[in-house]
Amino acid sequence: MMDWKLFWQLVATGVVAFVVAWLTHRFSSERDALNERRKLRVQHLLEAYRMLERTTVPGNDREKWAAWEKAAMEIQLLGDAEQVRLTQEWIVEFTDKQTAPLNPLLESLRRSLRKELGLEPVSDRVQFLRVTPQSE
Repeated sequence: MMDWKLFWQLVATGVVAFVVAWLTHRFSSERDALNERRKLRVQHLLEAYRMLERTTVPGNDREKWAAWEKAAMEIQLLGDAEQVRLTQEWIVEFTDKQTAPLNPLLESLRRSLRKELGLEPVSDRVQFLRVTPQSE
């Protein structure tokens, strides 16, 4: 004769184990997807920051324009609301005047990236070091 009490205990244990395993897998998958999105976002915004920062030096205008275009698209795609707004304001001002300051955008990107990377915030303005070789 079958012991029904033991049978139902085993069934309940199996169901609980299955539910726990399924929930663990689901939460792990969601966490992994979130981490991958964050990693991708940081990589692209860091590259956009580097492209914009490099264009503050006198040089090849064609290369600057290409860097500006790519950085502007990446920021508008992956940046936060403030960065998208600053990028669009920069585009409008640059289009109208053929010049526009990049500091507000660079500082916003720096703030966001430092936060995302777990670094302490800094409030100082972005400073640029540009060394021009002296001719001998």
